[in-house]
Amino acid sequence: MSIAATALALTLTTPLESTKDAKFAAVFEVHVNDLKHLDRENPPKMITIAGGNGYGKSTVCRAMEAELGAIWICADRAREIFLDLFDFERRVPTHLVDEYVPYCLKRLNAMSPNRTIIIDRNSESNPEYFSQLADESGLDLFRIRIEVTKEVALKRLAARGGPRDREFMGRADAAYEKHLAAGSKYTYEYCFNNSKDGPLDISELVDTIHSHSGK
Repeated sequence: MSIAATALALTLTTPLESTKDAKFAAVFEVHVNDLKHLDRENPPKMITIAGGNGYGKSTVCRAMEAELGAIWICADRAREIFLDLFDFERRVPTHLVDEYVPYCLKRLNAMSPNRTIIIDRNSESNPEYFSQLADESGLDLFRIRIEVTKEVALKRLAARGGPRDREFMGRADAAYEKHLAAGSKYTYEYCFNNSKDGPLDISELVDTIHSHSGK
């Protein structure tokens, strides 16, 4: 059988999930080179972040990564790798990045003694999913809610460039109201006010994470 015919046969007989796992494996082989603190031993914790665009999730995650010696699974970086490796017309489907996270956790569990993991997907969109993921991964869940004023969030979004028309403002207002509603609906281990510009002080947050018993 020719190479082309073999490839076609594999395409027709390979289950969809196997194809997806093959993509995840290819992404992980690149992504793992960006992950820090793989050789460090840390307790089993999954740290999740709740906050919208312009709230500074990546800034807080980067600071925690350094202070805790944790492994940060950066969704933006995973998305970049998907785009580099595979043919997506405009953007990587959100569900694909979400499904990659548990795959990444399984791979890390098999290769790294570091069990403190930061996940920067906005956890308030589906908090039950992250609770289940933490349980299945054997990790204590620590939920962080980032708080900013609407003015600060809009200012940071404007600094990124792009159109800021009435439609954009409407979406930004709706997202902010949704974030406020989530604050009264869900439980968080820590609320971090990130409205101020300047150096980031996460010392109290880090102390709270260290003292958190989990169960």
